[in-house]
Amino acid sequence: ASDEVPQQSFGSLAIYSQLDWRLGGGFALLPGVRGEWHSRYGFVAAPRLAASYKASSQWIFRAAFGRGFRVPSAKEYGFAFDHSSLGYVVEGNPDLQPEASWGVSSEAQYRPTKSVRFRAGGYANWVEDLIDTDFVGRDSAAQVDRYSYINVGRARTWGYEADLEFRVSSRLTSRVGYAYLDTYDVERQRPLVGRPPHTIKSSLDYQITQNLELNLHHRLVSESYIDDGLTSPAFVSVGVRCAYQATRQLKLHLGVENALNVEREAARPGDQRPQRGAAAYAGLVWATPE
Repeated sequence: ASDEVPQQSFGSLAIYSQLDWRLGGGFALLPGVRGEWHSRYGFVAAPRLAASYKASSQWIFRAAFGRGFRVPSAKEYGFAFDHSSLGYVVEGNPDLQPEASWGVSSEAQYRPTKSVRFRAGGYANWVEDLIDTDFVGRDSAAQVDRYSYINVGRARTWGYEADLEFRVSSRLTSRVGYAYLDTYDVERQRPLVGRPPHTIKSSLDYQITQNLELNLHHRLVSESYIDDGLTSPAFVSVGVRCAYQATRQLKLHLGVENALNVEREAARPGDQRPQRGAAAYAGLVWATPE
């Protein structure tokens, strides 16, 4: 509807610079800075420093530390997203302020053979005025959940990830990964809304012929905090995708997402599972010759 998108005017300009400094002995430093000007919020500079160390042909280590800054998007600032037919409404907030953060991350990658790659890493962020979605309440008569964008005065997030890739054969590659996320709203002393702490992913890629490939993928998402005494349930998502290289320029693909037909229940408050069930899709990619 036309009233879902009230007229807004924004102006922004961003510039980014980074130096790739090779120190020798496998070490590299990448200092950088991003400057951004916004018509509503002025100018801000966000520096970042990253480093990497290639210890051997098998081991690579990376780390980074930097400042983050994000202004509200037009959707977050003034968009009224009315999906009552699907059981929820998301309202924009014209009083939103930009979020600012400091973050640190590190990871290690180990490749013992050409067929095996293991990666593990962790991160932490300290955020002020985090732009987040908050559960406002539920219209029981209409069975509609109401959400709004808010600034969380102070928040902390941290987590770690690990994934393993194994090339079973020249045609078959498997991947499996796990991610953990912990969030905390410092002022309200509770987790952030709708952030699942555990996620497990896996996939299989099979090259059926030179021009035909098949991908199977799976994702398990744990339950997430919505409000005191209220959580969104865990769910499993499974998908399949088939791609065919018809010519050097043309690639066709079709597939199914959410094949198990998992859907949110309109009668269940705070349910953040997929809005729709199984969905089939098809498409094509045309690459112009170089």
